[in-house]
Amino acid sequence: MNLAVRGIDADIRWNNEGSFHRDALPDLRADFILANPPFNISDWGGERLREDARWAYGVPPVGNANYAWLQHILHHLAPTGTAGVVLANGSMSTQQSGEGDIRRAMVEGDVVDCMVSLPPQLFYSTQIPACLWFLARDKRADQKGGRKDARDRRGEVLFIDARKLGHLVDRTRRELSDDDIARIAGAYHAWRGADGAAAYADEPGFCKAASLEEIRGHDHVLTPGRYVGAGLDHHSGQATGMAGGRRNAPVVPRHQRSHWRDDSLSGDTAPAVSPPPGAPRPPAALAVPRPLPTSSPRYTPRGAERRRARDTAGAVSRAEPRVIAAGTMIKASAPRRSRTTAPPSRSASRS
Repeated sequence: MNLAVRGIDADIRWNNEGSFHRDALPDLRADFILANPPFNISDWGGERLREDARWAYGVPPVGNANYAWLQHILHHLAPTGTAGVVLANGSMSTQQSGEGDIRRAMVEGDVVDCMVSLPPQLFYSTQIPACLWFLARDKRADQKGGRKDARDRRGEVLFIDARKLGHLVDRTRRELSDDDIARIAGAYHAWRGADGAAAYADEPGFCKAASLEEIRGHDHVLTPGRYVGAGLDHHSGQATGMAGGRRNAPVVPRHQRSHWRDDSLSGDTAPAVSPPPGAPRPPAALAVPRPLPTSSPRYTPRGAERRRARDTAGAVSRAEPRVIAAGTMIKASAPRRSRTTAPPSRSASRS
């Protein structure tokens, strides 16, 4: 349907058994393959395909078809063919059920050309972040058959971290702009040495051409964030990175944190204290709420000095601000009776 909407003529052969169990085009060797297979499917019937000619880099696990799709596509590539496959992010780093061994064999077999990590929320049906696998049968320069690549890319893999790209078009969905797509494609074409492409150069935080030796040092994990390093924030001039898909927050000195609080964390509607000129705003996780008054049921001073401070008007407001986690409850406990003090006798109470 997707091809028909775009007016692309194609030879589509549908079968109820699926591509794994009934390969409708067994002799096809394509120059280009684009695929968006279903992510992480477990009911693909892998237990019936333990011995198959397509598993040149290892038998995929029964419980996940990701590496079955990759090898099925590689099997149908021409000797100089290239493929682009959309898969879940976990496929780049999983070590479960032998998938890490298959990935290692593919890297050592030099069929992985480029890895791209995409931003989340690109799909209508799932929020799972995805990645792009670019596979190539032959990475030598000056190939025939229309591939006029000037660079010999053997022993290299290009990593592109595109998680920071794109913009939200509504509350749940993100899109890549034409400039974002051109930036990703331009880096890949430049690295390949394609005709008319600019000269390639590593860009910290975005792209990096890594050798097989570097990839071995990362245990053949293909997550781009491990290789591209930290980029440079054009506004602050400070290095920024990505951890767990989120930008690392800048470290704010403690003496500067006390100048602010974040009303969204404290739940207080009183006007916030403005930061001093030039002081950076701390991230939400480091925001400091204003100290609560001592009369609040959420705050109970402990110790003789704090009890005296409670009775002194304005003592807390003059004290140095304290960091209090949002939502923290300190419950007052009744004074415990000392074990060394004997309870009063009945005779004494009667008298």
